[in-house]
Amino acid sequence: MNAVDAKRNSEIWIAAAGVAVNPDLPQIEEPTELTPRSPRDVAIRAWVMAHLVYLGYGNTGTQILGLLSEARLDVFLSAQERALCECSRLDEQQKAWAAWHCEAVHGCVWALGMVDTHALDDCPDTLASMFPVAKDPWPSIEKASPRDFDQLYARADTMYRLHWAAVEARLNGQPFKLPEAAIVMRRRSVEWIAGSPYDWDDVPLDT
Repeated sequence: MNAVDAKRNSEIWIAAAGVAVNPDLPQIEEPTELTPRSPRDVAIRAWVMAHLVYLGYGNTGTQILGLLSEARLDVFLSAQERALCECSRLDEQQKAWAAWHCEAVHGCVWALGMVDTHALDDCPDTLASMFPVAKDPWPSIEKASPRDFDQLYARADTMYRLHWAAVEARLNGQPFKLPEAAIVMRRRSVEWIAGSPYDWDDVPLDT
């Protein structure tokens, strides 16, 4: 797989899905420029974010920090995530942002081969059951295994182009197959996993 093939294949798939294609969007980085994250790192990230989702549904930051500490996962919070957990009171925008982390978790479990969803499929109903907060996460973390890199690379390219299409739909007042926030979170996760050289909080999401 190379950048030219990934772009062409994504455009064919996106057009077949009935989504707008922008042929002028550039190619993504070549595979040789990327260093994919280890399956252990991906699994840890998924478990951390699976906890953060509950901030969107009434749990407090203190509660989530306590659960993460018990699971020995609190040290893996990003700076933005820790700041969110340390807020004394979350506003509705912050709660919504936390809840949308389910889509980033979705990206991780797809990358680990735990689900076989396509780029525009809904988030699976079984997602929460894969990350029970009262369970020790480390046995599953240590057993995590990745998809083939070509699949990760191809999905990263596809999500980049779908992000552009979602933004265009919003700007033109048109519906899109998934909420833009879902596309953004999925794109962030798969680009980070495929080997973006940036930390989680800093993954570029320009379109």
